[in-house]
Amino acid sequence: MSITNVEGLTQMESVIDAIRRAKNIILFMRDEFGEIRFLHTDLGEEEYLIANILMHRNIEVFNFFKANILDIERFREQPHLSNEYGGKILEYIKLGNLKNLNLNI
Repeated sequence: MSITNVEGLTQMESVIDAIRRAKNIILFMRDEFGEIRFLHTDLGEEEYLIANILMHRNIEVFNFFKANILDIERFREQPHLSNEYGGKILEYIKLGNLKNLNLNI
């Protein structure tokens, strides 16, 4: 597994080629019109196991998704307190410090 910041056109073309050849895809993106998109192939056993393995191997990815899910759960339970928790998570993201995120905040 590798995490890469795509900075150049050449890198982006290779990423697009890899996506075209991929068997499984889970993709978050903002398109040219500013629309937020979530694209995925069938979400089944294999995709679950892939996500599980990747999140286990990469603490930043795990913390990103776990924080997102916890934020949604807290919002559903107490909508008036959601911004407080979400704001703390955003501080870690802005600092690029997801591997040190304390999810008990």
